[in-house]
Amino acid sequence: MQIFKLLFFTLVLSGLIFLAGKCVDSSIVETDVINMCSTSLDEDIICSGKVEFSKTCNVFGGAPCVMIKEIVAQEGETVEEGQLIFKVYKQDIDLGIDPKKLPAFTTAKDFSNMSVAEAQALCEEYSKAIKNSEKKTQNNSVNSEKNQVTDIVSPTSGVLYSVDVREGDRVLENRPLGTIADTSTIQIRLKINESQIPNIKEGQPVTITGAGFKKEVYFGNIKQISRKAEGNSENGNSDACVNTIVEIEDPDESIRLGFTAKCRITISENPNILFVPYKSVKTDDDGREFVFKYENGKIIKVYIKTGKEFPEGFEILSGIKNGDYVIENPNNVNQGSLVKIRSIKSGNS
Repeated sequence: MQIFKLLFFTLVLSGLIFLAGKCVDSSIVETDVINMCSTSLDEDIICSGKVEFSKTCNVFGGAPCVMIKEIVAQEGETVEEGQLIFKVYKQDIDLGIDPKKLPAFTTAKDFSNMSVAEAQALCEEYSKAIKNSEKKTQNNSVNSEKNQVTDIVSPTSGVLYSVDVREGDRVLENRPLGTIADTSTIQIRLKINESQIPNIKEGQPVTITGAGFKKEVYFGNIKQISRKAEGNSENGNSDACVNTIVEIEDPDESIRLGFTAKCRITISENPNILFVPYKSVKTDDDGREFVFKYENGKIIKVYIKTGKEFPEGFEILSGIKNGDYVIENPNNVNQGSLVKIRSIKSGNS
């Protein structure tokens, strides 16, 4: 009989111990922690722009008015200095207007940088001059076949970036026939929002990527920041933007004119800081920020002071030190909770 009693009590005690263990296990929360350690973080501004040549040279007719007889070189063709590009007839006639008094512009593509009123006024002036030229030519019975054909050659080596005339066009002397671009110097034109411009400085490093580029990443720096702001009609944004030029270091042939480039501008470097994700930081009713620290199997509430904000989290100025373990997601724990570590993540990742 004693044996049966002893066996019964043993079974009951084992059951109680088993249930107690289950209760303890159910009260322990599995969680991920961050092993805090100093890291280096950069503050960046990310924006996109278009690839363009930084050095260009215009080709002119060399007379008050010329008629385009033949376009010898094609747009996009590589040309050498002195190579024949156009054949023209020089027409020394009275246009009734001094071409030098007309507003000058580089190429037809530069109309995009003018206001509508400026572009319309410029077109009207040139239209009047060309019509006057045609009338003078007809009145004086100018026969193009009897005029001397003049060769227009490239003033420099490069790529014939644009041909801005057609055969048969009459062109005034301050309007370029085309543009030669130096392909060894390529830049990116960015439109940076006015709110970000105070952080942009010439010489800042830039990381450059693009879908059509050969290499995964290129490097450059801020070369020039315009002193004039303009509207950003591309994105339908009313904020003013500032044209900013990025110079590309060691460009290759895969970076083509007009390609879209994504630029990451480093505005400041922050070495040896403690960093914690936004989701790890909570705020109490008094507005004070805190994190939950893991120590000896339990959760401890620690108030912190945060510094700079980054895209993924805060800089920690005080309250946490190197080697501390911070709960990554504190939503399922409280002060004094028993926890079991599921994974440990590095604070510099």
